[in-house]
Amino acid sequence: MNDVTAWLARWEEIKKGGDPSFEQIDKDESEYSIMVDVASAGNTNGYDTKYTARPTRTISTLKGYKASTAEVAKYDQYGGLMDESMKQEATGYFYVKKIDGRWWNIDPLGYPMFRTAMVSVAMGSSATQKEYLLEKYGSTEKWAQETTDRLKELGFNSFGGWCSIKTFIDNENPLNQTQILNIASGYTTSIGTCITGTGSFTVEGNVIPSFDPDFATYSEGIIANTVKPYANSPEIYGWMSDNEPPRSQNALDNALMFDTSDARLIYSYATAWTFMYLKTGKADVSLADITDELRYEFRAMMYDKYFSVIVPLIKKYDPNHMYMGCRFHGNNFQEEYMMRVAGYWCDVITYNYYGAWDADFELVSNQVKWAGKPFVITEWYAKGMDVWEADNRMTNKSGAGWTVKDQNARGQFYQNFALSLFECKGCVGFDWFKYIDNDPEKQGSYDENSNKGIVNNYGEEYTVLTDYMKELNDQKYNLIKFFDER
Repeated sequence: MNDVTAWLARWEEIKKGGDPSFEQIDKDESEYSIMVDVASAGNTNGYDTKYTARPTRTISTLKGYKASTAEVAKYDQYGGLMDESMKQEATGYFYVKKIDGRWWNIDPLGYPMFRTAMVSVAMGSSATQKEYLLEKYGSTEKWAQETTDRLKELGFNSFGGWCSIKTFIDNENPLNQTQILNIASGYTTSIGTCITGTGSFTVEGNVIPSFDPDFATYSEGIIANTVKPYANSPEIYGWMSDNEPPRSQNALDNALMFDTSDARLIYSYATAWTFMYLKTGKADVSLADITDELRYEFRAMMYDKYFSVIVPLIKKYDPNHMYMGCRFHGNNFQEEYMMRVAGYWCDVITYNYYGAWDADFELVSNQVKWAGKPFVITEWYAKGMDVWEADNRMTNKSGAGWTVKDQNARGQFYQNFALSLFECKGCVGFDWFKYIDNDPEKQGSYDENSNKGIVNNYGEEYTVLTDYMKELNDQKYNLIKFFDER
């Protein structure tokens, strides 16, 4: 009862939040003058891949833009732009601030920073990949340092999810660090309600058991062990608690159908029943009493409880760094209640954004209006079918990213999507997924046989792709200024 009554009181406060005055920049559709052949994951099938031509823009098609990479000389050690006219308070740690209508990361020295990150920087997910990279570099330490240096040369200033802090933080001039704590996925695995542990984790009934008393105890153990040791490290950008948690609209229906004799599910059932009782006044609640409005609110309450457990614990053990949410995905961005709750608790909202060739302005602007907080896109990518032509095991059939014909088209997508994010005044960064391709020898995994990386399985860089990346990354602040001023 206490959880639900606390939610009902807090919900009235949460609904008053957000930033209704937030505005976006209008696009110039005439700049989309390049046509790129694109296929979805469902239409990827070797020679039979079904492509559709999509209008695309790159730096070269921007009207009135004067390219310049001179800004690189003005980057500080964290990738911030040393522009004294924009300098803010230097706290020694990252934070976010809205300046003249645009959200910015403020780095530990007080300079504005747009996060350009690389996800899953590791020596592969298989023994074969690690063997190749060890042979190439000689040691893990040398690989870590040279990879850090190369990513900096390419204009990346941060590591995204699934990059070991221990491996990289002691490097000379390290990149900014983040980590996914896997709190809810770990807890549900420990109690046996986690159904699948792929990138998106699925749990019984799509109900996060955040109302369980043991969830708080488990969360504190993870946070104390993982977060506390880095509380005073300026290189830490922030913490993410999970990756792609459940998003089913029917969590309320499912919770009311839980077996009340199952101790793992009883708290979720009791909370759902109490919620329905307080909302309808009926003790004999049934599925027929559920409306879509109640479904959305219950799921928002479930996430409010999740955040209300995790955020105070993170701030207890690390009061210096940002909480970046739980890497939402799917339709979460489109749901007002979810975004309002996330904005109440998160410093930055993280979202894995698939199914869009460039950012949907209405969608991302609504997110900022509802949440009142900026966002980082923590996954996006495209795969090139030229790798399949070289090795027919690399089918590109796994993963949510787009399929294009070659590395040149991957580079064009990188610039196209990134430019649309620069236009979004609520976006403070993006994380490319990922560093190394999937190993074609690793079968039976959701993450197999696809060209997602900037290097192949032998550690060889796709330089056609990375040339596009470097060109854009090295003038990101100049591009942002261009969009803001036109």
